[in-house]
Amino acid sequence: MNSPSAEHLGAQHLASAAQAFGAGDLDAARLSLLEAVKLEPNNPEIHNGLSAVAYRQGDIGEAVKHIKAAISNAPGHWGFWKQLIEMLMDRALHADAAHACEQAAKHAGKNVELMNFWGVALQSTGDHLQASEKLEEGTRLDKSNATVHRNLSLNLMKLGRLEECVEAFTRSTTPYSPSPTTGDGVEPGPDIPVVEANYARLAGKYDANALHVRMVDRMYQLMIDTFGGETDGGINILDCACGTGLLGRKVRPLAKTLAGIDLSPDMIERAETSGNYDQLFVGDMAETMRGLPGKLDAKIEAKFDAIACNSAIYHVADLSPFFSAAAGLLSDGGYLFVSTDPCDDAFDIRETCANEYAHSRAYLRRLAEQNGLSVISITVMEHRAYPGFWCVFQL
Repeated sequence: MNSPSAEHLGAQHLASAAQAFGAGDLDAARLSLLEAVKLEPNNPEIHNGLSAVAYRQGDIGEAVKHIKAAISNAPGHWGFWKQLIEMLMDRALHADAAHACEQAAKHAGKNVELMNFWGVALQSTGDHLQASEKLEEGTRLDKSNATVHRNLSLNLMKLGRLEECVEAFTRSTTPYSPSPTTGDGVEPGPDIPVVEANYARLAGKYDANALHVRMVDRMYQLMIDTFGGETDGGINILDCACGTGLLGRKVRPLAKTLAGIDLSPDMIERAETSGNYDQLFVGDMAETMRGLPGKLDAKIEAKFDAIACNSAIYHVADLSPFFSAAAGLLSDGGYLFVSTDPCDDAFDIRETCANEYAHSRAYLRRLAEQNGLSVISITVMEHRAYPGFWCVFQL
């Protein structure tokens, strides 16, 4: 009777490792794979398994060593290259990741996923021109890939090619189909239970998110620039979609009175603990604003010098109710500050994903005019993780 071949025994060890890995027993999986690699040192699947185990155990150096061994034995296998690139990106080794992308393109061929990784790696090194070139190539390989269009839009913005960046972001969106209207002819707002649940989940860690802090700083600076520097603390401010109160903390020194609205009770609870707001309301922005005059405390005037809505109206497709309600609450000469995801003027509204929408400048200007507001500025700047419109309107 013939003895089992090395290949057969290696396959048995590999199967045992897969079973142990699936059960969460990483040590047993590693031992089986080490036995397998003794028998088949050039088997890329064994090295791939050792890489996966090492990565799960936190040994990134060992994980990279073994995925490179897998690649050396199967250089045309895109999946192995992808794992190497992801590991390098996770370690913030962006230049190494870009080099790995270059090698992957030579040996495994180009695909949209590779071009997106390549563009993001180059973007992270600060080379926005080459990043844009790789991402543009990715869009040619797959015109329907939203992620590569959005990453392209960000790099075009960094290069100052602002109209191109809006066009690129628009290509990442899909047509907007209005929902059936309610009995009074008004289109319903966002899927409130879904949005509320999302923000309830985020409430506890919202303030620790560097992107959220950066967007609040941007809105604050927009307000300061518009008012011509620090005010004497004599303006009445309404913070729409106030969240946990990040913007409220920044603008409180500017404010005679400060009120806030948010859809999420969890967010409002945290905003309340800040002690910066004179009054807080839970509810839909437009609906709550329409009812504010009869609900405000006596010390808060029914007209506001500034209404700010930071990184929130992208949850609303039809902004007509919001603009109408906001204009009705502004004092003479008062300002409305908003930010939203962008689309080009060929459209009014586009859908970015479920419960998220992009709006064009033409649409925003039209709503402003319909509600007696003049357009002070609509500027393309980073909004959330990608480009957006930061707007100032005045009554």
